[in-house]
Formats: sequence, C-alpha cells, structure tokens
Amino acid sequence: EKLKALKQTQPSANSSNPVVAKDDAFSKVFREEKSGRIRGVGTGPTPVTLWGRKNEMLKSENKTLHQRIKVLEEKFAKLENKELEELSADFAGGSPNGN
Repeated sequence: EKLKALKQTQPSANSSNPVVAKDDAFSKVFREEKSGRIRGVGTGPTPVTLWGRKNEMLKSENKTLHQRIKVLEEKFAKLENKELEELSADFAGGSPNGN
C-alpha cells in the first residue's frame, strides 16, 4: 500500500530515460543507501556523479539566492525612489487631490 501511494506521487520513467532521485519511491521504501552506492542503477553511478557533492550544491544554491536577493533589493530601491519622487513632487506642486 505504501509503495502504491509513493508510485502515484513519482514521475513515470521509461526505459530510455530512467528517473533517479534521492527521494524517489524506491529509496523511501528500501531506506537509505550504503555509502557510495545507489540501488537500481547498476555499478557505475555513484551519488556524487549523479547529484554532486552536498557542499557544491549548497554553494550553488547560495549563489542563486544571493543573486535573487540583489535583484529584489534593486527593485525595492527603485520603487522607493519613485515613491519619494512622487511624494516630493506632490508636496512641492501641491497635491492634486488636496485643497
């Protein structure tokens, strides 16, 4: 029953393009792999060759997140400057809605 439920949440695989993931249904049912081994994909692939080193993945993710933060900070600064310009223009020229 547990395997059937997991299969429904997993993407399907075909023989030419097998789906291998760290948290796929197979690994959830049969528990964690022994160090340096991956069940069901033959003797060649290792966790590092398929998914890379954990610290490399974290560095890449950190770089991506820092880039996103920089873009968001730039957008925020532009919006903040635009708002200040509009407020100063309204204050200097009199508010169009005011008395």
